[in-house]
Amino acid sequence: MGMPMLTPEQFFAPAKDDYCIAPNLEPHPPLRSFPEALNQIEQQNDGTKVFLDICDEEDGQPIANAVVVLTPRPQNDFESFARSIGTDGIREADEKTARRIGQVPMGFKVWRILWDGKLPLIPTQSSRAACS
Repeated sequence: MGMPMLTPEQFFAPAKDDYCIAPNLEPHPPLRSFPEALNQIEQQNDGTKVFLDICDEEDGQPIANAVVVLTPRPQNDFESFARSIGTDGIREADEKTARRIGQVPMGFKVWRILWDGKLPLIPTQSSRAACS
């Protein structure tokens, strides 16, 4: 099944290094800039849930190369968020990614906001591939 999906709380508890999220993003923002941005996604009180897609682990710290959002909202609602954290784009998550989240409620979509540049539907700033 691969590496787990973690909630922001689960991810940031052990994360101490700036490069544990979007490791090849340059210039790289400080780690502390990510939790607030991720929490803003869930503030709409519409059932939206945020996960970090873990691609590796180093020295007990998870490494994430994507944000996965379970939501009833359309893809374009996340465009400014994706740009604000320097991702390469947003796409609908594949079936394997969606299964890792669990039950997807009726009317919800699973979006993958990624830093690896593969199949971006809404282009944002460029970054090199990480954990591809």
